[in-house]
Amino acid sequence: MLSCWEAADDHPLRALQINMDGPLSGLLSEYGGPRQVSTERQIYPKAYYYDQGVWAFRKQNVQRRDGPNPWWWMGKRVKPIVRPWITGRDINGPFDVPFHDWWANNPQIVDEIMKLKA
Repeated sequence: MLSCWEAADDHPLRALQINMDGPLSGLLSEYGGPRQVSTERQIYPKAYYYDQGVWAFRKQNVQRRDGPNPWWWMGKRVKPIVRPWITGRDINGPFDVPFHDWWANNPQIVDEIMKLKA
């Protein structure tokens, strides 16, 4: 079991990478190579991201290492807790601080957002 959130804007089909070799060095291209993908993200299959919040796993899963990569310790059968908003986000640098500061200082607005998403 793990908590996650749906994100169409961050869908893997929309990912890019910076080329490091050859004539396209330093330029962006499709992550993982050329593909046919629509710009209409609403037609993509839903993609969910682990938010590093709530999680629980069986001890045996750690030994088996057969869960979804990179969270192999979760096991093959992972039950989602789909949250309506990005939660459990780490503060990894200065970019993250204002988001968390706003979230902590605006509980009424956060409550309204949560009601809209439910």
